[in-house]
Amino acid sequence: MRTLEDPTSTRFADHDTLRCARGEIADEVEPAARRVFGAQGSAWLAPIWRTLARAAEHLPLCRDEDETHAAPLWLKAGDWVATQDAVARIESRRRIPPALSWMAEAQYHQQGLEAVWPLLSELAWLSPRRLDALIRRLVDPLLRTLRKTFDARFDGDGTIEDLIWFPAGC
Repeated sequence: MRTLEDPTSTRFADHDTLRCARGEIADEVEPAARRVFGAQGSAWLAPIWRTLARAAEHLPLCRDEDETHAAPLWLKAGDWVATQDAVARIESRRRIPPALSWMAEAQYHQQGLEAVWPLLSELAWLSPRRLDALIRRLVDPLLRTLRKTFDARFDGDGTIEDLIWFPAGC
């Protein structure tokens, strides 16, 4: 529990250091917080995620391991503006599925579903798997209804890859 005992107030030296700190929180602290605090566990963890995100802001996106970037940490902290700022610093972000997903999620929480349709459309094309994961995370009733309708009516393979056509089906 080094991360809780000695919160990072400086920058992470590299992606490995961030990976270790993030792993401690995600694998040990987060499940415990959810057991103890229930739905309030996320609020309790937000300052911890915020501290990690600040310490990771200087690290570039590592395409092989996208969870070692500040943007998903800002998302976990619930800071949508900081998430957008972190994503905005990623070169070619509109062609990188994790960055596109992070931006869509942050904008969704600020502006709603209608505002993020262009990003969802791009994400569907680039990574149907990431779109599927994002739809599940957003817990938007309209989006879930559209997804169920699409799944029931679309004449495809019945795989996640069918989601390439989700925006057109909507």
